[in-house]
Amino acid sequence: MTIKSMKLWGPLVAPLFIIWMCASLSSLGAKTLDIGLAGNFSMVVDSVDDPTLKYPRKAAELALKKYEAQLKSKDLQIQFQDFDYADNKIKTIQTAQSIAQSSVVAVVGYTNSSDALLAGPILQKAGVPFIAQSATAERLEEIGPFVRRACFDDAFQGRIMADFARNDLKLKRVAVISVSDCAYCQSLRASFKQRFLSLGAEVVFDEVFLSDDSNFASLIQSLKAVPDLDAIFFPNYERHAARVLPAFYDADIRPRYWLSGDGWGASLNLLRKTMGQRKYVAYGIAHWRPDFGGSESKKFYSDFKSSYHLEPNDTAALVYDSVSMLIESILKAKTISRDSILAELESFKTYEGASGNFNYPPGKRTPLKDAVLIKIENSNVKSEKYIFEIKNRKP
Repeated sequence: MTIKSMKLWGPLVAPLFIIWMCASLSSLGAKTLDIGLAGNFSMVVDSVDDPTLKYPRKAAELALKKYEAQLKSKDLQIQFQDFDYADNKIKTIQTAQSIAQSSVVAVVGYTNSSDALLAGPILQKAGVPFIAQSATAERLEEIGPFVRRACFDDAFQGRIMADFARNDLKLKRVAVISVSDCAYCQSLRASFKQRFLSLGAEVVFDEVFLSDDSNFASLIQSLKAVPDLDAIFFPNYERHAARVLPAFYDADIRPRYWLSGDGWGASLNLLRKTMGQRKYVAYGIAHWRPDFGGSESKKFYSDFKSSYHLEPNDTAALVYDSVSMLIESILKAKTISRDSILAELESFKTYEGASGNFNYPPGKRTPLKDAVLIKIENSNVKSEKYIFEIKNRKP
């Protein structure tokens, strides 16, 4: 540019330069916050085709997108930091220790109860707000104020499955088979059994096996000696069901119904593969289904499907709600710190989320929520009954 042209353009360039500088300084002034996502990102477990947290990670991104404008107006930027424990208990502890020492202001994750129970005390001691989106074991409530969840607990789902088994299916004699080295499995087992017995029914068989067991000959032999069996309650994960159900079926143990909790998952890809053409009927519990729910649920489903060309599952809906509550807490906090974010999280008494309506009772960190009873017939899942927990709370 010549001196002459500079003189001509000067009056225009100067204001533009000032605008550019202000925009740059505004961008530089934006505070970047890290939210941790803790999960098994790298090892296929309950599904034969997808790592466990493929869907939840996308749900977290979708939740962040929803608040982009509000965050920008406060000069805030949020980024996610992954903590991968790869379905390994030692790594679960190590990731929790890494989170405690990191810059993250809060964390969402630890999908299964056993992992949440290991990580929770570490995060509580470090003062890191932690939302376990899908860990249902009872003991999580006892860890401390920094540990909360976005899902109902085993006391609720065990009770509603026992009520359904006794009152709707009219079952009287049920066997319980659970995994001994599984916190979720034992928590749900105890809840179902207590409620079922209180309804005047019988638990005629109550045995355990280890999560890595593959030989069920002794269990099968013992179960065959039990007469007049109505159903088998199997409070375990899909990977356990995928091994046990075919073995029992081929040994001619074919109850009218299999009963479960939320651990069989949404896709049942693994169970479908191992069961093949074998016929069975089961009932389970889901945290969310696309054919139930209000406006938030429908919007989440539509946005997720259009953004990623995938059908979301209930864990994705729970992560979406968990991240949404965290971001809303950050936006409301007067100062950005782990303590201030926790204080805002504790202010949520009710919350309308994609996974349903939340209601946190005073002093509790487990919400009262709705649930969906699902029917699983030959590995095909369909919604059966919507259970309104908040309106119909039972003792």
